[in-house]
Amino acid sequence: VKTAILLAAGAANADAAEKILEGTGQKLRPALSEIEGSKGR
Repeated sequence: VKTAILLAAGAANADAAEKILEGTGQKLRPALSEIEGSKGR
């Protein structure tokens, strides 16, 4: 039973981590594209 709880908690944390990474990635993308654009100029 403990193993199942740990697996469930791990899966929940992985999902949360993925969502956090997606969120920060979406925030960083415009900044990264601006940096790339300024390099090209």
